[in-house]
Amino acid sequence: MMALTPMEILALILVILIAIKLFVLYVKQRAWLNFTKKLYSNPQTFTIVSLILAIIVGYFVFQELTIVQAFGVMLFLTLLMGIGVAQFKDDMFEFADKIYKRKLLKRARLVTIIWIVLSLWVLWELFLR
Repeated sequence: MMALTPMEILALILVILIAIKLFVLYVKQRAWLNFTKKLYSNPQTFTIVSLILAIIVGYFVFQELTIVQAFGVMLFLTLLMGIGVAQFKDDMFEFADKIYKRKLLKRARLVTIIWIVLSLWVLWELFLR
C-alpha cells in the first residue's frame, strides 16, 4: 500500500466518520442523537477542541490548497448542506427564530471573527495580491 498524503488522510478520516454516522443512523437513530447531545454538552470545551482541530486540519489543507480554492470547496459543501437542510425548513425556521432572540452575534463572536478574517484573506488574494 502506498503512503497517503496528509490531505488524503484527512479525506479518509472524513469518509470513516461519514460511514460511522450513516451506520449508526441506520441501525439506531436515537443513539446518534444521544452521542451528539453528549458531544455538545459542554459548549466551551467543544469549541476549544474544535478550534484546535480546525487549526491542525487547516495547516494541512493550506499546504495543498490556497484560501481561494478552500472557499470554493466550502461553497460546494454549503450547497450540499443546503440540500439536506431544505428538507427540514419549518424546523430550521423555528430554530432560527429562537437563536435570533438570544443575542446571536454576541454568542457567535468567535466564529464571526474567524469568517471575517478568512473572507478578508480571500479578498486580499483575489484583488490585492
